Amino acid sequence: MATTIAYADGAIDHRGGNDYTGVGIFFGRDDPRNFAGKLANGPQTIQRAELAAVAKALELAQTQPGEHVQVRTDSEYAINAINDVRKGAQPPSNSELVKQIVQATSSNTHIMLAGKDEAGNKVADSLARQAAALAG
Repeated sequence: MATTIAYADGAIDHRGGNDYTGVGIFFGRDDPRNFAGKLANGPQTIQRAELAAVAKALELAQTQPGEHVQVRTDSEYAINAINDVRKGAQPPSNSELVKQIVQATSSNTHIMLAGKDEAGNKVADSLARQAAALAG
């Protein structure tokens, strides 16, 4: 059974007293689903950017029935918030994003911690930083 792997990361850029956030998604070299974009609405926080990146990765994965999806993020906050809601707890913040992610997952979807030194995570981080730098 095929597995789609997506690295998801969020970034924040503090400029002129304002915060600008971006998300980066990396599926692989030259993959048309790779993505860099700004966080369009809501508070501009790193936590929202990390969650938005996971949500965008799930949206872009668009797998076939039976296919597995791994979304890898270096955000322990995102993983803990998602796991807490799966266990029935209320998220402390960013509830709409966490609920959106939980609803988009299935038994074939795994959101896991990425190592900061993983090549895919480094690319997703670079994409997110580029998007945050261009936002605003």
